[in-house]
Amino acid sequence: MFERFKSKKVTYKIIEMRTGLFILFVFVLSCAISVEAQARKKGKAIEKEERPLQAGDRCPNFSFEDIHGKKVSLKALKGKYIFIDIWATWCPPCRDELPFLKVLEEKFKDKNIWFVSISCDNDKKKWIEMVKGDKLGGIQLHMGDDWSFMEAFGNRKIPRFILVDRKGKIISPKTTRPSEPETETMLKALKGL
Repeated sequence: MFERFKSKKVTYKIIEMRTGLFILFVFVLSCAISVEAQARKKGKAIEKEERPLQAGDRCPNFSFEDIHGKKVSLKALKGKYIFIDIWATWCPPCRDELPFLKVLEEKFKDKNIWFVSISCDNDKKKWIEMVKGDKLGGIQLHMGDDWSFMEAFGNRKIPRFILVDRKGKIISPKTTRPSEPETETMLKALKGL
């Protein structure tokens, strides 16, 4: 009789232990599934973020100040082609392109295109002085240390020239420099310019 009672107690402990192990197994499995789902979701987000913008992608909107402190956005410029120059006063290759950019602006002044120069200078005062002193044309904007627009294109190298169509889609995320003859040829070939 004592053996029977002992046997039921052992059986109960075994059942209790198996139930505990089963609950532990279910908990670990659900954690693993949750972690995997989060990693997959995060992986897709990282994959999307790391892919630089390419031709055909929508150009990210920006909203930067001009020399008068007025905000100008990409949305406000839609309807015309946009030739974007990202530059800085401290960048010799950027400054070397400015005379050629002025020539392009003059040649295409009555055409369906905006020339937008976006400065990444931290020193806004120095940028304003150069824009006024060198009588830079086009639309002059200051992004300061907000590199998110540039980073969408995959790097922070300047000078950088980007061509956007009338609907805000990227034609070329890294077009030729104004000093290169191909740039004028490419601009002349744009439909509806």
